[in-house]
Amino acid sequence: CAIQFATLSPDAFAYVMLSMFFASVSNTIVLGLPPFVASTWFPSKELSRACAFGVSGNMLGIAVGFVYSPLLMSDDCSNVPLITDGKRNIAYSLT
Repeated sequence: CAIQFATLSPDAFAYVMLSMFFASVSNTIVLGLPPFVASTWFPSKELSRACAFGVSGNMLGIAVGFVYSPLLMSDDCSNVPLITDGKRNIAYSLT
């Protein structure tokens, strides 16, 4: 997660790609967790419902992230300090 702070400089494209790589690898693990947790903790009668809640909660979290992250950025694209502050706010919220 600390890689997000390395992406704050303007010439940090490689760090952005590295950060996205780690995020995508961890996402494959997170997406596989609801069936595993459901099969471990719940009886067979409630297995599909528990798995559905787990997957829906994951997708709801992603949707909240899509709505929340633009609220941290400035609308003024010409003001570089505001853009930098917005990127820093997003990095803080991701860690």
